[in-house]
Amino acid sequence: MKFAHFAAPDARILDAINTSPLLRSLSIPQPAVNISESDAKYHITVELPGMSAENVSVDVQGRTVSINGTFPETDRDLSLLVTERPTGTFARTFQLPVPVNANEVTAAFDKGILEITLPKSEESKVKRIVIS
Repeated sequence: MKFAHFAAPDARILDAINTSPLLRSLSIPQPAVNISESDAKYHITVELPGMSAENVSVDVQGRTVSINGTFPETDRDLSLLVTERPTGTFARTFQLPVPVNANEVTAAFDKGILEITLPKSEESKVKRIVIS
């Protein structure tokens, strides 16, 4: 039985382009990331569906945050009809506007979402000076 594509004809053309083996082999998988900021910290969330915490690492140095990992391989015994989920390794590196306190950085992984909290360093926080 041949797989029937249910998308509109234009979407089928784009799907064929985006899922070609050549383009997939040239592209590097990148997980979706959100970065937010408050007065005291940065907060990074990363979407990593199907991954476990053992397959991800977070490194912090000064203003630089690096997130690396390996997406799980698909079952090789099956014949894939559509391949949209990434496999292989990924690396994301971000330069934050100010340094963070690396000793107080926390990371939690729950239901495929990695949450990293990066407190800003004391030197980077705004200090109000009283004028006499």
